[in-house]
Amino acid sequence: MPDSKIKTVATCDLCGNEFQFGNHIYDGKRSAYYEIMICKICAPEIQSAIPNQYTNAVIEFAKSRGLTSFPRKRSGELIAFPDSYREL
Repeated sequence: MPDSKIKTVATCDLCGNEFQFGNHIYDGKRSAYYEIMICKICAPEIQSAIPNQYTNAVIEFAKSRGLTSFPRKRSGELIAFPDSYREL
């Protein structure tokens, strides 16, 4: 059984900040589509879209991993979690 007192630390792919991710504390989010971790500092209100100031960084990071499709909302924002996104 895993020790529940051990902290899992992740690194934000946008700013390099380390944050706790797991063990009932999630100070960031993971976008499986873009294969990135995003801390709450970079995207405090991230729900469905990547904040505009990080769009280019996310696209460049994803391109370096071979991704070629970057879905956007009707408003033009980059969709953060395309696999689960539905625009109303």
